[in-house]
Amino acid sequence: MPKISVIMPLYNSEDYVEQAIHSVLSQTMRDFELLVLDDGSEDKSIEIVQKFSDKRIRVVIHAENMGAAKARNTLLEIATGKYIALMDSDDLSLPQRFAKQVRLLDSQPQAGGCGAWIQILGRRPHALWRYPADPDAVRACMLFGSPLAAPTVMVRTSILAQPHLQFDSRFEPAEDYDLWERIARTYNLYNIAEVLALYRIHSSQLSQRKRKKQQDCSWKVQLRQLQQLGINPTEMEKSLHWGLGLQAPVAADTKYIQATEQWLSKLVNANDQLNIFSPKSFNQEISRRWFRACRTSVQQGHTSWNTYGQSLLSSWEPVRWRRKGRLFLDWLLPHKRIRH
Repeated sequence: MPKISVIMPLYNSEDYVEQAIHSVLSQTMRDFELLVLDDGSEDKSIEIVQKFSDKRIRVVIHAENMGAAKARNTLLEIATGKYIALMDSDDLSLPQRFAKQVRLLDSQPQAGGCGAWIQILGRRPHALWRYPADPDAVRACMLFGSPLAAPTVMVRTSILAQPHLQFDSRFEPAEDYDLWERIARTYNLYNIAEVLALYRIHSSQLSQRKRKKQQDCSWKVQLRQLQQLGINPTEMEKSLHWGLGLQAPVAADTKYIQATEQWLSKLVNANDQLNIFSPKSFNQEISRRWFRACRTSVQQGHTSWNTYGQSLLSSWEPVRWRRKGRLFLDWLLPHKRIRH
């Protein structure tokens, strides 16, 4: 039995799948099987895969496309490894990925799975996506978005063998976010704080074509967590919360900052009462979201700077004064905005 079963759904990836497979075969840890399911590809993807002669590669072919969630679940049924490593057919795993993730999971029996940081290929080749490392921080971040990058994730097979902890096609194409949230209710999820995969962004990517559905499904995952806190958000609160998760620039003004402070305070108060999330990690996550919200409204000048520093929400941030310094610099030098 191999240590790792790598599962790779494949759909119209003729331009990238060869590189993806090479990145798996180049792993320093070689005790794995690579399970590839061609999900009704209409190009030469499967022909490229079949050119590989490595005996660790097993191929399943579906004539009709059934979607990533069902494809992954099908591969889970035939996986024989102790751990499941997710792999997309257009991304690249760095050589040490498997070795470092297995080392973490072997040394942490309570760990259900782990991900890692990713570097972006394509339109933003130098972008780096960092994710929280420890389980409490992962759970806190989960309220605002997925805290794990799917093509970096390795999970214990025993967890994904449970019928209620498999990919749900109703949440596709946010099925991974849905699954992580359900797993995190019972098991600890980690991230290794270094880049272990290269993530490709391109025009034909699933999440680009079905962005609206992805947003709707992601919101369902966030809403059920809010409901665990006893909160059913209004439309305005939904808009605020969604924007905080996107971490994108908004048309911020004083009213936006005031409403955001009220919303984040409401989350903190609810968690203080129900203790759904670790208070320390949750409050630190709230502080980070508060800083980003204030930073988007830097055009409000000293008002934004003072509001951030005077709010209780900023008091839980471990590097509060560094944050406040960045905010002050943004106010002084708006034309030389620093990104962090």
